[in-house]
Amino acid sequence: MPIVFYLERANQLSLLPYKDLVDLCPLIESYQVTKSLILIFWLILNDIFYLKKKGVLGV
Repeated sequence: MPIVFYLERANQLSLLPYKDLVDLCPLIESYQVTKSLILIFWLILNDIFYLKKKGVLGV
């Protein structure tokens, strides 16, 4: 049998079709991404200032 047949057959036997996966994943709002980026940036800056204060960074 051709490979395409096996792929089609496997897709039909899938317990969770692709379209159902989309329904399970909540949408990510743009403010969530922005908030996460700001938090990451703040943590990096905080670490840099801490390391400078301790004298670990010679910059």
